[in-house]
Amino acid sequence: MGKFMTSNELTITLKQHTPMIHFQHGQSGATLRGTELKPKLDKFLKKHAFDKGVEDYKTFLMGYDKEKGESNNDNEKKEYLEKIKDNAFDYRVTIKVSGENDNFDINSNPFNKLFFGNTKDKNKYKFKMYGKVELKIFSFNTELLTKIKENIESFFAITNFGTRQNKGFGSFTVERINDKDTENNFKELYKKLLEKEKKFELNENNRSKIVAVYENSEESDLKKAFEIIAYGYKNLKSGLTKQDNSNYYIRQRNLTNQYQNSLIMKHFNDSTKKTYWEKRFIKNYLKKEGTLEKLLQNIPKREDQELLKEFFKDFELYYDNANNLYNILKKETDTTNQSTNPNFKYKNVRALLGYGDTYNFIVNNTEENFQYILKALLKPTKNSDITRYKSPLTYKIIREKDKYSIYIIAKESCDYDIKEDDINKISIENLETELSIQIIKRMAKKHNNNYVRNRRGKIQYYPENKSKNVRIDTSKILNVPSDFDIKDFLDKNMPKLGYTPIGVNNDRN
Repeated sequence: MGKFMTSNELTITLKQHTPMIHFQHGQSGATLRGTELKPKLDKFLKKHAFDKGVEDYKTFLMGYDKEKGESNNDNEKKEYLEKIKDNAFDYRVTIKVSGENDNFDINSNPFNKLFFGNTKDKNKYKFKMYGKVELKIFSFNTELLTKIKENIESFFAITNFGTRQNKGFGSFTVERINDKDTENNFKELYKKLLEKEKKFELNENNRSKIVAVYENSEESDLKKAFEIIAYGYKNLKSGLTKQDNSNYYIRQRNLTNQYQNSLIMKHFNDSTKKTYWEKRFIKNYLKKEGTLEKLLQNIPKREDQELLKEFFKDFELYYDNANNLYNILKKETDTTNQSTNPNFKYKNVRALLGYGDTYNFIVNNTEENFQYILKALLKPTKNSDITRYKSPLTYKIIREKDKYSIYIIAKESCDYDIKEDDINKISIENLETELSIQIIKRMAKKHNNNYVRNRRGKIQYYPENKSKNVRIDTSKILNVPSDFDIKDFLDKNMPKLGYTPIGVNNDRN
């Protein structure tokens, strides 16, 4: 008996382009979760499929009360619609998968090093890749199904799923709707989306607005595509050093030097913006305040003071010029020796590309039985209205004719977690951060008096949560710049990374 489809059901066949990092990998058929997919799709539909907002889509919501929704009392009706506007749409999604592919190892590079770093819980996750993913979307409201059918391709073109989704993992696109293949003209999809986004304003109901989409050169190998993403993003945000081992990226970009300055740092470090970034601030702080005597003044607990003294004794034995924390840092380009312009201000610049609270400085260790790590933490202060800021960049990898195209969807965003109820009163410059320094001493692992080594022969150390550490809180405050135009920044810098714009949504042009 052949397949039977009713007018109350859509069958969507998806093509999976990149592995999905899944925490439920032990379950049979672990893949897309309806609990992640449906809220995202609902949000997309409310923004793109209904021009008049909740008045247009109220009848499609779960729990809709027609009497209240069409009340003759305007105030009561308005209050009711405001109350239900975030309700879920009334449809059901089931997901079936087949053709599991286990060829991707989450512990191999570039995945492990580039996207997980020293993450302690990476073994909780596993890559999941399937040859076929099928969605069944059922609803008694056929008009709602029509809206889903009209918008589902655009939705998947800008949306990834699972862990590290903004870095290209969990990428799917629509291959077929019911029994009809899709055209898969992604450049046209992106252009149409950009046109739609022109009418949107950032507010409580719409926390992000797509301003541009960029495309990189095609790659024949998926790992190389991820390497382009990883090192390109790092080039934008923190810069590259020789220790990044970014040989393929350097060759692909025709660069002559593995050391590449952070592009967002350079963007602000000019005569117009007059802003130094947080890394220079941290190094200057360490150079001025990084002596044992000064650091002890910021440590209230006696046991922590004694631990810091123990650490400095180690430094004196194994490091040159060890009277100051700054002097034992791994050799990097030393911005502290450059002249400092008194008209420049220090700001937490990297937070604009996604707020991260920890900046690691690798400490040179000349003795292999232990290793020191110095961490600079910039955490929101008690006075900060914002507690989290999502990266405005999403990388989308799409396999087309055995080649992997890399797209960047760039958003102007106010997508952050806040303490106040009214997001309209809060902007990113309200993210106030305070500097803390953490020093960690990791001992080498031994078995039968021999060092435990990995496959490459490198000594293994105990994790940070099983190591001695001391934290030094300071009273140093850094805010985030308020004059950041992401479209201007990307237009100037994406060509340097090999990207070309597909379309740009900016009403100022």
